[in-house]
Amino acid sequence: MKKVLWPLLLFLVSGCAGVAGAWGGDAKAYEGPVRPDSELAVVMGSLARVGVFHSAIYAIDAKVYGDPVLMGFPGKGKMLPGVHTVTVHCNTGRYTAKPTVRHDFLAGHYYEVTCGLQGKDTAIATVVDHGTKDPS
Repeated sequence: MKKVLWPLLLFLVSGCAGVAGAWGGDAKAYEGPVRPDSELAVVMGSLARVGVFHSAIYAIDAKVYGDPVLMGFPGKGKMLPGVHTVTVHCNTGRYTAKPTVRHDFLAGHYYEVTCGLQGKDTAIATVVDHGTKDPS
């Protein structure tokens, strides 16, 4: 039994090797050395459930950082200031969606991405700017 489980576990984990910054750590969504938060824009999922939704960072500029199955989602995404597209994993406990939001992020600011509904069945993501104080 153990001989079957270990290869299966290794196969499952290696399939997620392309997912960076998960397990609750921070996603470094820029090249180069580590920088202080004052030089970066920091985005995080919802700090509390908004309506029926909980949100988490799935991808930044099409690079996947989150995985709902094995790896989890990063606590924060850190990126250089400027216009970026964030894909948000929205979860109600019963349904999930991955809407995107494009925003001009400022250096030293902390942002929260939240999920909501547009109409009856279209999930949307919005960005809340918390200014220069880390709300987490």
